[in-house]
Amino acid sequence: MRPPARLRRGGLATVVASAAVAAAVLVSGCGDPTPQVTRSPNCPPISKPAPHVRPGLTLGLNSVWNNACNLDAIRSVGVTMERVEIAWPQVEPKRGRFNWRHYDHLIGLAAKHGVTVLPLVMGVPGWAGSLHSVTADPRGFAAFTALVVRRYGPDGSLWRAHPRLPYHPAVWFEIWNEPYLAQFSDGGPQPGAYARLFKLAATAGRKASPQARFLIAADTSGLTATGNQAPWVEAMYAAVPDLGSYFDGVAVHPYAGPQGPLFFAAGSARRFEFRRIEALHSLFLAQGSAKPFWITEVGWSTCPGSPSDCVTEGQQATYVRQVLDKVRRNYSSWVKAIFFYNYRDSPSSTDPGDKEQWFGLIRRDGSTKPAWTVLRAFTR
Repeated sequence: MRPPARLRRGGLATVVASAAVAAAVLVSGCGDPTPQVTRSPNCPPISKPAPHVRPGLTLGLNSVWNNACNLDAIRSVGVTMERVEIAWPQVEPKRGRFNWRHYDHLIGLAAKHGVTVLPLVMGVPGWAGSLHSVTADPRGFAAFTALVVRRYGPDGSLWRAHPRLPYHPAVWFEIWNEPYLAQFSDGGPQPGAYARLFKLAATAGRKASPQARFLIAADTSGLTATGNQAPWVEAMYAAVPDLGSYFDGVAVHPYAGPQGPLFFAAGSARRFEFRRIEALHSLFLAQGSAKPFWITEVGWSTCPGSPSDCVTEGQQATYVRQVLDKVRRNYSSWVKAIFFYNYRDSPSSTDPGDKEQWFGLIRRDGSTKPAWTVLRAFTR
């Protein structure tokens, strides 16, 4: 069975953030992470009073437009984290030449507004191999992961260099995006290769900061470009039997296409349901791992031009509410974070049938969809 059409995601968060920073930031000096900012003319409203942040459950968003108004808006509804792709090719486009300016500004600005970043460490520069190859340069990728941790993690160089910057270090780091899908793993899903890459990266990251924590990417199966499924969790442990010693949590993306999160069907079709995280949790328990789950992407597109693949804004709101309630009532002991995909519709969302551009909880003009109100109500 082929998966429901979803993402062309690679690099989207970086592209959106780059555009927002370019429009909003007045650079005051090389490496200065506390730039002056201007407010976007299309800002969502700021909710008052301040929300109550529920203990034990972190709320986050993907692809936040990092300027003052957007960061203030997400904080006002109880969101405390944003997931940001830190791309090795962007930081080191040429071997030995590093440029951290974009991420320094982005993470510094988030910190100023009380938002902590979940870095998604991702990609391979052209000089080291193919962009989405988990086998091209595992040791080089591990070394880059250590650099990210040293810069943005606990007691990282960014915070030491700017002691007046509010201290919001990255503690959790996600290693690679969806390596169980063919589009993010050159040559198709390679669970053994990814497990070995993860072990190297997590080991190097912990040496950089013993306080750092690492999320391993997993789903109930790997999925080839032709829709064939193959074991993922079992195959990772077969390649690295002590894998549980290296990860601190599991990053999951339980997309369900246009179906709601409460939908349940038996058999292989569960690969495309939200509730498959129950089966995935059982797979890890069978390996002796009871590590927490982080839902670092989940969402529903409201594209108006493809009703068979998308949902209405009302349905999106219902499904967001159901996810929050399901986690609170049934999964609270093992699901510790939910990052909705996406913060805002793409600024170029002119094609009503382009599913990827309409995942936002905020419309591109800054007005809020009903799902935004649901998120705000959850934190009241």
